[in-house]
Amino acid sequence: MHPLFLRGGFLKLNNTIVKNMIILLFGIKLLIYYVAVEVSIFIVISFILTMLIFLGAMYICTHDDGKRRVLGFGLVYLFFSVIMFIDVIYYNYFNQVASVNQLLQIKNISGSEESVKAAVPILSIFILADIPLVWYLAKKTKGFYAKKPISRRRKYTIFSVMLVFIVIISTNPFHWPSISSVNSTEVITTHVKDLFESTIGKVLYGSSSLSEIMEKENISNEAMESIVEDITDNSNLDANKYASIGKGKNLIIIQMESIQNFVIGETYNGQEITPNLNQLIGGDTLYFDHYYSSMGKGNTADADFSTITSLYSVIEGASYDLYYENDYIGLPRLLKNSGYSTNASIGMSKDFYNRDTAYANLGYDCFYSSDTFDMNEISGMGLTDRSMFAQMANNLEKTKTPFYSFILTLTNHYPYVLDESLISLKLKEVDVDSQFGNYLQAVNYTDQAIGEFIDQLKDKGLYEDSIIVLYGDHHGLNYIDDDNYEKMTEYLGYAYDYDSMLNVPLLIHIPETDINETITTVGGQVDFLPTIANIMDLELSESVILGQDIVNAEEGFVATVAYMLQGSFIKDDVLYVIGRDGTFDNGRAIDLNTKEAISIDGLLEYSQKALAVTELSKYLLEHNETIYRNLTASSIDQLEKNNNREKE
Repeated sequence: MHPLFLRGGFLKLNNTIVKNMIILLFGIKLLIYYVAVEVSIFIVISFILTMLIFLGAMYICTHDDGKRRVLGFGLVYLFFSVIMFIDVIYYNYFNQVASVNQLLQIKNISGSEESVKAAVPILSIFILADIPLVWYLAKKTKGFYAKKPISRRRKYTIFSVMLVFIVIISTNPFHWPSISSVNSTEVITTHVKDLFESTIGKVLYGSSSLSEIMEKENISNEAMESIVEDITDNSNLDANKYASIGKGKNLIIIQMESIQNFVIGETYNGQEITPNLNQLIGGDTLYFDHYYSSMGKGNTADADFSTITSLYSVIEGASYDLYYENDYIGLPRLLKNSGYSTNASIGMSKDFYNRDTAYANLGYDCFYSSDTFDMNEISGMGLTDRSMFAQMANNLEKTKTPFYSFILTLTNHYPYVLDESLISLKLKEVDVDSQFGNYLQAVNYTDQAIGEFIDQLKDKGLYEDSIIVLYGDHHGLNYIDDDNYEKMTEYLGYAYDYDSMLNVPLLIHIPETDINETITTVGGQVDFLPTIANIMDLELSESVILGQDIVNAEEGFVATVAYMLQGSFIKDDVLYVIGRDGTFDNGRAIDLNTKEAISIDGLLEYSQKALAVTELSKYLLEHNETIYRNLTASSIDQLEKNNNREKE
């Protein structure tokens, strides 16, 4: 037998061999991590910083005394590995690494376990694969550890130097741009920064003033003042095209789970993907083909939130979890105050993303959920769309008119696995069992369920006197997934990117009006409330509106919070994606028409605007937006005065 495998043979693998082997394994793991989270510009600097932190921790552990050195080193290696593993999974789903605030949303995993499992990329497995080998080497190889432990004084000195180094890089007290770029990409300092800002930073400094936020995020006065002017201008109230055309009618809004715009009007394998939506677009409908999702990490719940409040969600967590107690004058409250009965529905638990509490505060009279529905047909996360729609048609028939009903579909939820009995769309052999193929089948099913629902509304005499609005909440196929990218690029005929990924359809169907128009102005979910308010003749002077009526707007603009980082935007014919390090210069832009890369020259002011409007929205949410409902001045100082007056 080779002496390496003889009893005690591992003693021959001394410090030099074993440590180099473990350092090499960690280095490979680290490279996999940075590739998986797409850190390219600062990968060398970030890699070196992480290695220095790891080597410092490794030195302390291997120079400890007793059995603690084995356990200590094992825990350190496990800690680094788990952090990277979670980040890669999270990045694969949200295109961002995890934050401390996301720990508060663990409860929202209940019911979506299959979605979480499906989001685990293969690369993440490699990050954990070496742990058993490293543990075995560290435990069995006595020569791996120093024969003589270092003194406590030396140990504490090394630890203190490491800690100061990490804190300085993480907090960047001198606001150096280069450090800011690095602590947005390096694995350890990114999370230390997030932890500090989420805990100790809030205790020490409290809630930041708007001017402090602007200084921290490098937002110009001009950009912020422009946004505040838009809030106080209320120019959307002067709109006239289609004004009041839906006044007094029932309003049924259907938020379609994971429906992207690329499926509209398209065929696959000789079959229409969305025949019923296509039929609606053919008559009595306003169709918005440049409409984009702009939610945060609450995904569906944030799309819902932005749609009915005209406020941007935040990156820290779901808005319904964080700001459910705020006093919103959004769509439910506006319609309720106008004499409408209001209800919402979803075919699963009512407390998912804290909806039961949030909806009551928003102004919904009734919330249908798994507690009230007959859960007679289950698929994925809950009740099938077909069963839910049928039951809602019966509920609406008994509802006092005029009514507002907000309905969320569910069957087309990631990972899009349907029972055979629900599938109608036939796939090509090459797409069977692919996420792309499963997605198309689930979209087709939801479209069928919507068609049946409209027929049921007609049968019950509700169709003619109702406005039926349908929109996609967010993307279904993440472009950073290699398989999705390849299949979508082949299907579309051009490179799949954020523009196609975040583009969702919006249809406003107004029966018996002969309206048939496709609106190409760029819009997003924050634009929904002012757009529908013009059609329904709702007064918005009491509401804080960060969007605009895109039926009457001359130009379009949408900022983003998640997936594309803050500072990214879509405007007219341009999509701009800010750099992964948060800097404008390292960003990129594409032409929405040609799908080609274009220069970012001249786009800085719009990136500033995107950052300003999302930070202002967060500021309003954290201070309860009703404080600013009656703004009359356009200056930032006015915001600060209102806030100080409220504190007094």
